[in-house]
Amino acid sequence: MSQAHLDAGAPYPRRWFYGLGFTDWLIYRLTWLSILPLVKGPIRLRGFGHKSLPQDGPMLLLPNHHTVVDPFMAGWLPFRPSRFMASAQPLTIPFLGRWLKALGAFPKKKFVKDRESMQALQDLFDDGHQITIFPEGTRSWDGRPMPIGPGIGRLVKRLDTPVVLARMTSAHYFWPRWARYPRYVPVHIEYEGPLRWPDSTSAEDITADIKERLGRPQRIPEGYRIWGFRMAHGLPAYLWACPSCYALDGLRVSAHNSNHVQCRECGGEWAVTVDTTLDPVGDALPRLTVAEAYDAVDAHFGERPVADRRLFESDGLVLGGGEGTLLKARSTGRGFEALAEGALHLDAEGMGVRGGSGVERLDYTQIRAVSVELGNKVQLRTEDALYRLVPRDGSVLKWGHFLHAWRCAIQGLNRTPLG
Repeated sequence: MSQAHLDAGAPYPRRWFYGLGFTDWLIYRLTWLSILPLVKGPIRLRGFGHKSLPQDGPMLLLPNHHTVVDPFMAGWLPFRPSRFMASAQPLTIPFLGRWLKALGAFPKKKFVKDRESMQALQDLFDDGHQITIFPEGTRSWDGRPMPIGPGIGRLVKRLDTPVVLARMTSAHYFWPRWARYPRYVPVHIEYEGPLRWPDSTSAEDITADIKERLGRPQRIPEGYRIWGFRMAHGLPAYLWACPSCYALDGLRVSAHNSNHVQCRECGGEWAVTVDTTLDPVGDALPRLTVAEAYDAVDAHFGERPVADRRLFESDGLVLGGGEGTLLKARSTGRGFEALAEGALHLDAEGMGVRGGSGVERLDYTQIRAVSVELGNKVQLRTEDALYRLVPRDGSVLKWGHFLHAWRCAIQGLNRTPLG
């Protein structure tokens, strides 16, 4: 009915259970009510501009993306149930996947054209739903805006629908992507819209406007009490090298203070603060934000990073020294099957697994995308298959960084942040 309904200019009638079906509506409302004490209490969720948003008819809600709970926080304040694209992998997990689908999630494969998800989006839009899409496609690691692909402007023009932007202005400090535990930082969300662009506006200009409006710096709201605990947990996986001596996998959580990180090699120690700053313990170390520390490590290892220059020149080894498993997604059914297990290594042409059971190799020219998924798993997508790399030792993000950097360098691509 919907496209004809739109063409006729008639308003959308409000439907029982927002068109979700009673079971999904009940799960949604029970979840909404159960998290009410959290969002009003420790999360201190506060919205601006959400009370005047439409409660019926199709609409795109476009938030920026920093935490795993963003879909619920951005969609909770407008009260109206929202459908949202989610990474396909979590939706395959028993119970969690069913719950997420009841809350409105539908799967989207990352970094590839997914016709099924786009058709699902179109069907939901035609049926009058509010649809939440994260234009950045993946969460930011350090609070900086992620790139926005050109497809969002084309989608807005094709759907010709009202757009509401949801700027999550402090979500990164509430729960950095790399952190294992959230912080006691209020979450503020600014809603802007509904917006429409003139028909003459190009898809590229729409994308650029959305990027500018969403890409405001993260900030901690003033006048609130803030604190955190175990704030260093998770950071050594993200900062896979010491920002002072650049020892690989050098950082660890301090044994005497879970808010501190120390380097095994140089002995450097930093306190991790709520605003994700590394405050040095001692005068000889630099004071850096986590983002600046990562940039320093990235710059040190370069466009084509090499773990040990001498080993690279003698044996061609880019990165190695650890055991692990390479898995491949099953073509039918769910899950992955092991292809090879043994010593992982990267060289100037690709990655492989030596010794142990099985033999497998992927060249950089075959890899179409590298991402880090829920549970810190490195996933590699080729033209026709999905692989998962599971190192036993060292940072998973280290392997992701090296693979992503070499793949972009070999293929002559501009290197975007690791998704």
